Amino acid sequence: MPVRHPRLLFARRACAALLSLIALLSPAHADGISEPTPEPPYPSSEGLSPEAWDRAWRAWKSAHDAWQAGLTVGQLERARANKSAKEAPRESNHERATRLPASGDSYDWRATAEKWKLAPTIVTALEREGLAFGDSTKQAFQPYLGGPVFITSDSALNAFHVLFEDSFRELELHRAARFRSRFEALLALVGRVASEGRHPQQWQKPMNEERLRAAMDHLLRVLGPALVLSGAPLDGFDATLRPDIAATVDLIRSADQTSLPAWLGPPEDATLVAIDFSRCKPIGFYAESTRLSDYFRSVRWLQMVPFRAARNHEIDAIYLLGTANYRLRDHGNEQSLDALIGSTDDPTMHAFTGSLFSNDREPPDWSDPGTRTELVRMLIRRDLYRINSDIRLGRTLNQTFESLTFRILAPAALEDSAMFQAFIDHRLRPSGLAVAAALGSPLAQRSLANQEMALAGTMSDELDAAAARPPYAEPRLYARYLNTLRALFLPLDPAAPDFMRRPIWEAKNCQTALAGWAQMRHTFVLQGKLSASYLGMVLAPPGFVEANPEFFARLARLIDRAKEELIEAGVFSPSAAVEAEALREAARTLRKLRPAREGSYEFEGVPYPQLEPIWRSLPDEIFNENDPDLSELRDEAFARALQAILERVEAYAKRLESGTVAPRSQDTDLLQRWDRLGAIAHTLEALAHKGLRREAWTPAEDEFLKEYGQTLGYIVGYQGNSWLDPRDDAPRWAEVCSFTDRDTSLAAAVGRPREIFVLHPWNGMLVLCRGSVMQYYEYESSERLTDEQWRQVLDSEKAPALPPWLTDFAEPPTFDLTKRH
Repeated sequence: MPVRHPRLLFARRACAALLSLIALLSPAHADGISEPTPEPPYPSSEGLSPEAWDRAWRAWKSAHDAWQAGLTVGQLERARANKSAKEAPRESNHERATRLPASGDSYDWRATAEKWKLAPTIVTALEREGLAFGDSTKQAFQPYLGGPVFITSDSALNAFHVLFEDSFRELELHRAARFRSRFEALLALVGRVASEGRHPQQWQKPMNEERLRAAMDHLLRVLGPALVLSGAPLDGFDATLRPDIAATVDLIRSADQTSLPAWLGPPEDATLVAIDFSRCKPIGFYAESTRLSDYFRSVRWLQMVPFRAARNHEIDAIYLLGTANYRLRDHGNEQSLDALIGSTDDPTMHAFTGSLFSNDREPPDWSDPGTRTELVRMLIRRDLYRINSDIRLGRTLNQTFESLTFRILAPAALEDSAMFQAFIDHRLRPSGLAVAAALGSPLAQRSLANQEMALAGTMSDELDAAAARPPYAEPRLYARYLNTLRALFLPLDPAAPDFMRRPIWEAKNCQTALAGWAQMRHTFVLQGKLSASYLGMVLAPPGFVEANPEFFARLARLIDRAKEELIEAGVFSPSAAVEAEALREAARTLRKLRPAREGSYEFEGVPYPQLEPIWRSLPDEIFNENDPDLSELRDEAFARALQAILERVEAYAKRLESGTVAPRSQDTDLLQRWDRLGAIAHTLEALAHKGLRREAWTPAEDEFLKEYGQTLGYIVGYQGNSWLDPRDDAPRWAEVCSFTDRDTSLAAAVGRPREIFVLHPWNGMLVLCRGSVMQYYEYESSERLTDEQWRQVLDSEKAPALPPWLTDFAEPPTFDLTKRH
């Protein structure tokens, strides 16, 4: 073995050390794995429309896949390790982003405002007022997808409106489906009523042919257009009536003129001058569906046409139809509406039900003073004719027989409509501020003159009386709703934040109440939402709840009552799968059934209160005429008979699931959404109380606040994560009063929701929070608008100004379709 020179060995060792040092400082590590090339940066969605964001994400995904494909296994592991090392500090940021700031966080709300890119005017308003109005959003839940949040009464109230309108739309669909068959059945009964009276064979002297023909011709001229609009063939009517019916249908469909059909003339000062056919234009969700548009036209026409007591053939016609309706016993349609909205202002065909004329042995003689007195006295007791809804020269109808009018259908007498009529009768201009004043808004009350306040006080007195009614005579849902809004103006708790004691908060609450009122006056409907599937994650720290627990308590009670009334109206319906499962659940209970003891008709094993609804829930098809009476069977005979019934229950459930038998009702998630909204309202009441006591949230309450926006999204109809890209359909337009002298209307409208920012006190600091409010508009309009047309007006130069009482605190909202919240 050769011997190496010591100097050469030293040189080699020095060279090796130098190479090692170079290796440590070079991109290549000692393990031989070179650093991976930089990972393509994830794109930002800020300022991008959904379509542009989708293109950016797809481009990034393609570049990212190509980057990964070019890495070795070692480089891929190295890239993951590097990414984990970089994101380690983010863990504390993530934790900090999901809680309220603590004293050691060096929190500064202005830094958050800069991060949120708030306009200088908003920052200035926050410094001055502790509250500021921001930009518009598509939906009220969007500002709650980040945080910290400030949960407003507006956000919960808007969720109620959307869900209520979705539910009312279902009710109207049911009513539309029954409309034609119901009135065809009534017409079929009218002929028998003319010969028999209220009850079969009651009249000893039937109505003579001439009188019957005059009444029937008029009735068909009124009902005919509604039936044709609902799908009935025109050639099904007498040839002499078809021209009048067809001409009226054309007037209703065109909805562009005011006129009086010849068969209703000549005009009369006291009862009818003309019919405003423009009111037959479908608005609201009715405009989105052919079936509901025609239903709207039909109902509106029947609401407008008066049957005048001064004309014998007209009062005969409505009397015969009302009597036929009494014979048919079909009052469910009107009863469901009465419970939700209230009773009508004009007497309808239902005025001729009950005991009126029940003892007569011949058709009523309308010239008889006793008959006239009886009818007038009955109508006076019902407090009708309060609202002038016709085009006439006088003020309101005199309650005398000659000026009485009846209608087949009639709109409800709402408390605010009656107040507006009082304003008009006193030659005063109605306004939304009068409604707000009646609800208790200090801002509105200071804005009205003494006479206006006196008239607003009559509506306030009515609401007081409604609230004081005993449980067995609870007010209609509409009155309960108005009393819920009144809670916005109750005295503040001493522990409420300071920004809630300033004039800007008064303006905010006035807007909340009027925006809610406008939504409720939007004919109680809203077009259905479409759902899409998206994936996304939102980090939302908890926040605060508006310090008004009484409002949330009243809202919770309103939700519970609304759900009860809608259930009673038959709005909610299970699917085939739900109905099948309910049948199987009933079968599981029935398997516990044991024979009744001798001498007793009560079965063993299942208590009667539980058994009775089960028997009633089973479809009639399950039972046979030859089935033995289970109460008379014992032992094996009982077991065999019960088993036969259970097998039929299971067979029916399978037929439901296979689609060979239709479910008895339509599947809907509305009831689940109502349950969720009710739970939210009760939770908000509890959180409002805790907030006033400055108590910390529990982990469950933290999660509730973080998920509030997503939960609201579900309640207003967004399934899955579709709330990440909501529809722009929040604006609503409603006509609340008509000025016939100027041919205009008072429009109460709701714009897009807008952000609200507040500085909420917490742990000795002010925390910048974000929430949403509804934007109210009020103006005089020369045309009736659909919601789509109103949305176009909002985005044009013709957009109305903000209410004057709000302009000191808010600028007109801006709206950016590409902005992602």
